[in-house]
Amino acid sequence: MGSDGRINPGALAWWLLLGICAASAGGFEPLAPSGAKPAPGVGQAAPPGRQILEAVFPVHTPSMSPGRLPLRQSRLPKGWRGRPLAIVGDDRLSWRWLGTHACQLRALGARVLVAEVTSQARFMTMARAFPGLRLAPAPAGELAKAFGLTHWPVLISREWIEQ
Repeated sequence: MGSDGRINPGALAWWLLLGICAASAGGFEPLAPSGAKPAPGVGQAAPPGRQILEAVFPVHTPSMSPGRLPLRQSRLPKGWRGRPLAIVGDDRLSWRWLGTHACQLRALGARVLVAEVTSQARFMTMARAFPGLRLAPAPAGELAKAFGLTHWPVLISREWIEQ
């Protein structure tokens, strides 16, 4: 956060562009460089993209937990054109929230950061349960610090931080 209290758009853009994976109605597809080869000794156990994804888990964000938070204005710079970002975990409150807000998140083109999930299997279950949402497993500690967040689920847009 800058001295004027605004979020650093460069740092935020890096997090928003963090695209480890994408979930869609057609399934889940981890991203990997084309033509990538498995690491020596890995054999044919999993495609390179899957190996990269498996290394991500478990995802843990110790500075955040499921809970409620008040609606407030975001402090994104005027003219910010980034997509909305939701932060969730693999917990009952987040699942309920995603079920209620999935259509809105799809319509907004929001990215959904799964900041707490124990395994790739749990993440894949979530991706299949909410087809069309762009899910990415990644810790959200830096975003939480930048926005002063301690709880998820949350939607961060140009104008609001809300549940």
